[in-house]
This record gives sequence, C-alpha cells and structure tokens, in this order.
Amino acid sequence: MTHKGELVRQRRLELDWTQAELERRSGVPATAISAIETGRYGLGKKWATDLGAALGIAPADLIDWPEPQSPTDAARHGVKGNQDANANQ
Repeated sequence: MTHKGELVRQRRLELDWTQAELERRSGVPATAISAIETGRYGLGKKWATDLGAALGIAPADLIDWPEPQSPTDAARHGVKGNQDANANQ
C-alpha cells in the first residue's frame, strides 16, 4: 500500500459497499471518500474516526503519521529532545 486511502477502499470493497453507502454509514461525503481512496486527500482525526467506525478499522490505522526524525534531523529543525526537559526537574 502506498497510502492509507487504499486501506479504506480495500475494506469498503470487502464489505461490498459503494462510496455512496460508505457516505451514508460514515457521514463522510462520497466525493471526499473518492479523493481519500485515490490519495488526493489525507485523513484527519474526524474523518478517520468516522470512516474507521463505519469500516471497523482503528482510526489510528487510517492516519498517515509523520516519519520519526533522527536526533540530527530534530536538531536541524530546532526540536529539543528529552534531555532539556529533565534539566528543569
């Protein structure tokens, strides 16, 4: 799978539902479902929760989480690690 929308599509087809049926069951517009399934839209918390409930998929499994940063990347972007948090205790 290249994006989480493919998981939505796969599960919808397993259930033998149209996008219109998934819209009815989830409240997410069919036009958005189409865009999600083709990777044009990513899923935020609200739609991941709504679609996940309808499809029986954990919402967290439908969200594209950012890749973890290495300590070098984090420092380059100004993100401080836990060592600074411990200094204030």
